[in-house]
Amino acid sequence: LKASGGVAGVDPFDQAHGVYIWDWFTPDWNCPDRERIGPVGDGGKWTCGIDQLRRRDGSRCLMYSFGVRDDSRFELEVVNRVGCEVHAFDPTVGGLPPDAAAEPRIRYHKQAVGPKSGHDGNFLVVESILETMARLGHEWVDILKIDVEASEWSVFEALFKAGKVPFSQILIELHYADPASAFSFFDGLEKSDFRIFARETNH
Repeated sequence: LKASGGVAGVDPFDQAHGVYIWDWFTPDWNCPDRERIGPVGDGGKWTCGIDQLRRRDGSRCLMYSFGVRDDSRFELEVVNRVGCEVHAFDPTVGGLPPDAAAEPRIRYHKQAVGPKSGHDGNFLVVESILETMARLGHEWVDILKIDVEASEWSVFEALFKAGKVPFSQILIELHYADPASAFSFFDGLEKSDFRIFARETNH
């Protein structure tokens, strides 16, 4: 990185050398029970240790899913597989698909996620993840699934600044903004003791 002039010198789509921005961030931890859950392509996600979330004491694991749109197959599979309590957030739809809406362990919230709570030019209800957790009475989230069309950068910048990333694993779809955002994001994750166990290109 230093040889290329630092982050500012990174060509995010270096076709001459066949190196793209995401090639800088490769899996660096081998999850022994990595498994892909949900549909092939958009909507499905790689998970780590999914069966370990099944609690022997009868309590439920907890998942937050931001950006569900009209496809809740991943959420339903997690619920049916390990019995998690799922909170699904999306301000762009009126509710969940019928099969997910009929599942009592999945709760829908018509709200956007942002670096701070309030409203913005697009959505009337915006809430930070930490304030959502406080409102719902949660201190820790086992799975955070997030696909929020480039809002992820500011959301995680706020979490890193607060020094709180209260999740066991993060399943995220990243939308390219610029090299600085990408390097800052992965640096923040590493400093918060997260490691990459899987990645894939979303076509």
